[in-house]
Amino acid sequence: MAIQDWQTVDDKPPTASTDAEGRFRFDNLRPSPDPMQQVRLIAHKAGYEPSYTDPLLGTTDYPIKLRSAATSGDNP
Repeated sequence: MAIQDWQTVDDKPPTASTDAEGRFRFDNLRPSPDPMQQVRLIAHKAGYEPSYTDPLLGTTDYPIKLRSAATSGDNP
């Protein structure tokens, strides 16, 4: 899990991992003066297609669905 083009208060790229239920959390994010600031959230997991969404910074409940990645042996 990552937020694109956003930094932590320590000027590092923010990342997060998920727990067993799939909940995730970013800590130490740089605040925004704009309460409606959108960020690009990128979710990825082995065997699944990446998910790109644009929630508001500070959103605390944001469901994300990942689609299974197609393998070379799969037929449509």
